[in-house]
Amino acid sequence: MNIISASRRTDIPAWYGEWFSNRLREGYAVYRNPFGGQNHRVSILPEDVIAFVFWTRNASPFVPVLDKQVRRRYRSVVLYTVNGYGPPFEPPAHDRADVLAGFERVSDLLGPDAVRWRYDPILLSDRMNRDAHLRAFENLARRLEGKTHLCHTSFVQFYRKTSRTLSRLAKETNDVCRDPTDDEKIALARDLKDLAASRGIELVSCSAVLLDEAGIERGRCVDPDLIARLRPDLPGMKLKTRPTREGCRCAASRDIGAYNTCQAGCVYCYATDDSRRARRALENHDPEAKSL
Repeated sequence: MNIISASRRTDIPAWYGEWFSNRLREGYAVYRNPFGGQNHRVSILPEDVIAFVFWTRNASPFVPVLDKQVRRRYRSVVLYTVNGYGPPFEPPAHDRADVLAGFERVSDLLGPDAVRWRYDPILLSDRMNRDAHLRAFENLARRLEGKTHLCHTSFVQFYRKTSRTLSRLAKETNDVCRDPTDDEKIALARDLKDLAASRGIELVSCSAVLLDEAGIERGRCVDPDLIARLRPDLPGMKLKTRPTREGCRCAASRDIGAYNTCQAGCVYCYATDDSRRARRALENHDPEAKSL
């Protein structure tokens, strides 16, 4: 049995729900190892799946598929990203009202414990400064109160590609992004933690070791404790930890997604480094294909 990640590499619920539904019908999916290029087949029959873990920015189109999964007794966790940016950092790929409505519908379907909010990553700029983040986070926490119990966060990593993109954007928009000091990160994280707690939401970090100093526990996207609670029918289940980077505490999973296929166009994205390639991937996408 496997935990199936769908997916750290792309947003299947927002863009590829029909493909995923077809793979459920067939009972298996094929995915390519992004490093070695080998193809792997994995069963997604109910008896072979411990749980699905979905990453998404908009699950509204996917709710009918999730409903079918629930009726087939699959267990699912949804990591749902809702930030307060908007253009130009997050192009208008999704309607904000639809995003929030989708969050609420998924929470009603799966329960608030299985839907985890991602205010992630935190990107600071002249416009999106500390005060703007506090306002945006407070407004979102108010809206999501009672619909989730946990929020994951981290700060943008200034990888080479990210730095190039943000530098180009600063020239176009006159809005300069910067990497805050460790003290600034810790102070902001503490304030966000307090705002979250006032709405019954625990703030955890996503592989952000620095935020240990803010009293913020490191979270787990593929959370073995949560999945064990979802699977009381598998007593004594032992899930191996398989970190994806420093500070990660996630359980092992099989990821059926593919890089350079998400259409959201977020400037800080690490999973899509060529938006034109991602558009071509969607144009050429076959929802009946074995792999994404």
